[in-house]
Amino acid sequence: MPLVLTGATSGSTTLQSTDAVTNTLTLPASTGTLLTTTGDGSSLTGINPSFGRVVRTAGTITTTSTSLVDVTGATVTITTGAFPVGYGFWGVTMNSIQGQRVHMNIMVDAALQLGTQGTYWNQEVAGLFTNSAFSGQSDVLSAGAHTTKAQWSVSAGTGTLVGTSANSAMFYAQEIK
Repeated sequence: MPLVLTGATSGSTTLQSTDAVTNTLTLPASTGTLLTTTGDGSSLTGINPSFGRVVRTAGTITTTSTSLVDVTGATVTITTGAFPVGYGFWGVTMNSIQGQRVHMNIMVDAALQLGTQGTYWNQEVAGLFTNSAFSGQSDVLSAGAHTTKAQWSVSAGTGTLVGTSANSAMFYAQEIK
């Protein structure tokens, strides 16, 4: 037998069991979000974190900038609650000059996340491609829209970020609850 709850100003919510077994649903004594899971715990509903991802599969890019500049196309805007944002980058990079570096950084709402230089990879052999991957987490943000972007620079020479179907680059940002 369904239970119909009438809304405070309009509408209604119907609660009805779909199983042929007896279930007990215990509601918390406080305001919050009701989460449900399957019996084996493999599926969780009630959580819908904001997530954005950019994958570069066509378009290798280069930079000679010794100051951080945006990685073309690696910008994600998501709307979050008052939570931190997790971010990550994976790509194949190289510098044209041995002993020089490719720097990568993340900016969340105009605030650099990894210091003024960011993380970097030193070019051991000129022109040798390197797996350049990292991840991190911002401080707790205010609820609202937040723009997260990947940035990069070089210490000297020319930096290359590969974007092909065989070697794609990926950047993501996700609300962490």
